[in-house]
Amino acid sequence: MVPQPLWNTNLRYLLTPKKWQEIRKHELKRVTDAEYRYRCEICTRPKESLDCHEIWGYNEETRVQTLNGLIMLCKQCHLIKHIGFSTGLALENKCNFDGLISHFCHINKLTPADFYEHYLEEFAKWEERSKYTDWKQDLKYIIESHMELF
Repeated sequence: MVPQPLWNTNLRYLLTPKKWQEIRKHELKRVTDAEYRYRCEICTRPKESLDCHEIWGYNEETRVQTLNGLIMLCKQCHLIKHIGFSTGLALENKCNFDGLISHFCHINKLTPADFYEHYLEEFAKWEERSKYTDWKQDLKYIIESHMELF
């Protein structure tokens, strides 16, 4: 879960819409199979559309959020990656939280109890990280991996 001080500081908001779409298209080409179908990089199911998700690492000592990669995800896998956001959507009846739990458990071969244990661990990390407002971002990955687009 992204610490609250870093909300809306992802690539989609930091780059121009045109540049973000160029990166997304580049990533879509990477996950298109021989039959020209897109496949989610987590559940591997073919999908008509995929979201480009940023993989972030966190150093609590230096309070640096580092972009480590990009991954193409189906809507369900993407909502699981943003489980805090999904919780809010579920409270507004805008997403099927039980369906997300089921998807998570199926992919990871876990029980709902395992999911909730993981959820509580992630929420505790989020709470601790969100106490600090002096987070910095390391975006070297995007420049190095997509240099031809810049």
